[in-house]
Amino acid sequence: MIELGCLLSLIAAPLFFNVHSDRVFEPDKLTLLRSIASLVAVVWLIRFVDQQRWRGFTGRLRHSGTPWWRIPFVLPVLALVVVYLVSTLLSVTAFVSWAGSYQRLQGTFTTLSYVVIFAATANTLRTREQVDRFITAVILASIPVALYGMLQRFGLDPLPWGGDTQTRIAGHMGNAIFIAAYLIMAVPLTAGRIVTSFAHILTDEELNPADILRSSIYIFALAIQLIAIWWSGSRGPQLGLAVGLFAFILIFLVSLRNTVGGRRRYGGREILAASTSVLLAGGGFLAAVLTRGSLSPSVTFALFAGGFGVGVLLIFVLLGAGLGWKWLWLSWIEIALAGLIWLGAFNFTSVAVTGQPAVAAGPVGQTLEAWRALPGIGRLGSMLEADEGTGRVRVLIWEGALDLFTSGESLQYPDGSSDPFTWLRPLIGYGPEAMYVAYNRFYPPELGTLEARNASPDRSHNETWDALIITGVFGFVAWQWLYLSVFYYGFSWLGVVKTRRDQILLVALWLAAGALAAAAFSIWRSPVYIGVALPFGSIAG
Repeated sequence: MIELGCLLSLIAAPLFFNVHSDRVFEPDKLTLLRSIASLVAVVWLIRFVDQQRWRGFTGRLRHSGTPWWRIPFVLPVLALVVVYLVSTLLSVTAFVSWAGSYQRLQGTFTTLSYVVIFAATANTLRTREQVDRFITAVILASIPVALYGMLQRFGLDPLPWGGDTQTRIAGHMGNAIFIAAYLIMAVPLTAGRIVTSFAHILTDEELNPADILRSSIYIFALAIQLIAIWWSGSRGPQLGLAVGLFAFILIFLVSLRNTVGGRRRYGGREILAASTSVLLAGGGFLAAVLTRGSLSPSVTFALFAGGFGVGVLLIFVLLGAGLGWKWLWLSWIEIALAGLIWLGAFNFTSVAVTGQPAVAAGPVGQTLEAWRALPGIGRLGSMLEADEGTGRVRVLIWEGALDLFTSGESLQYPDGSSDPFTWLRPLIGYGPEAMYVAYNRFYPPELGTLEARNASPDRSHNETWDALIITGVFGFVAWQWLYLSVFYYGFSWLGVVKTRRDQILLVALWLAAGALAAAAFSIWRSPVYIGVALPFGSIAG
């Protein structure tokens, strides 16, 4: 029953929505998820009582001889629970912080439901077969989500929506960002299944038709996942997918490198061979720049994308042929750096960012400027925009969030009383789901000209600022601890982090690079960019 509840949460929550309710998506999904979590908790308690597990309870808190506080993720999750409970108890609107707002329902009750599903999963999954069932559930649930997004894209959606779901698909999530954020979590699992299926096909003595059928299904699932993510037009999840796939493939190529014996030093011939892919990508960009005057922007971008794609394809061709396993990881890093340089140039040469059109006067700048007019592609060149569009809305919300966090002013309740915990707010925040109440005093007037005049932000559109506003510094530290734990244990189990030195280096780079990026953006642009700079710095570290 416990495992079934955990599996059901992976399947039902993404797929369920109710067109007959007012909000349709988020509160409806969470009502269902909270019900599942409550059922799992009750069954778990029944099992605990039935098996008399309170006898020798202290000894049972050991996992394979490890004290409970040394079990991965237990301490950061426990810290997060404590922070949420304290922040809710002292919230400016305690009941809403506990139950969740009518619009979102993302209160402490919901957060505890997430924790119950997490803990039940961690406690129940003990075999490879169980893990495989969970991965299969995620992949299968993602297929109808992606297919429904395609129906919306082609105007075949039988349901009438108030917004435009054809230009940017929303699927079962009701939001273009949400559907992409969901699918990018399914992509690595699907890609892993493809690798496993092909490994069976290539290594089995007799070709099994079931392996071919399985690999075909997974390739189809991965293809529609990637298409749906692109059609969502959501830049944040697309960047997250790029970082995730870079790490996924790099770790895979490094593991292949470790299977190759021989010396570790690299000669000039090997380094040149590793650079072939990035040279192809550079050649595609050079061809696009040279033909900018005679060909349309879409064709010149196709030349660049073609050169880049051939470079990536070459890596996988050599991989399949069993060639270059010693240096393919270096080739992958080089081509990823080339893509990062292009993305930086695509944004930093923008007139909207620099305010200096002279940068775009050269052939490279002219090519990039022409590409910004392309549908879909152009959005990738305006990620740093701060003067118009959604970029301006986000910056204004962050300005209000910064003022709210640093002001030190006591909020006034409708009855005239003041917030008695003003001095604690930087540490414990204003409470989950309480931003829409606390933010009004710091609402930037310009925001009313860009959004509805009666719309008060209930989110910062940024995880860093959200953590600081709703749970304060304590909550922010707990979240960072949890994020770092994911990478720490993930890299440890994958064999990337092996020694004590590796562990210290990973933690130091995470903290130092994040702090350095936050400080640099504060000086260069404004302290409001700390929320964006800090996670990007940690990822770079």
